[in-house]
Amino acid sequence: MPHVGAAGLFFLRGPRIRDTSCRLRGVAAADFAPRWIFVPFALQWLETLWGITHPAVGFKPKAIGYRQLAVSTLFTALFVITWR
Repeated sequence: MPHVGAAGLFFLRGPRIRDTSCRLRGVAAADFAPRWIFVPFALQWLETLWGITHPAVGFKPKAIGYRQLAVSTLFTALFVITWR
């Protein structure tokens, strides 16, 4: 990926941030959701920001898969814990 600067990076990654932010706002606005259910979605939002600022360019697919597995497992565990 060519160097595009900070504004260009947001332009290229903008839909990813907007999608994750909309999910987080939607969960926060839901009246029927448990009080702490935003925590797993906040984790997802932070992981999205980290992924944008630290692209996985040059990493082996195995390492990328392990990171995705760890984040998915943590998201699921937090979701189950906070749903109760």
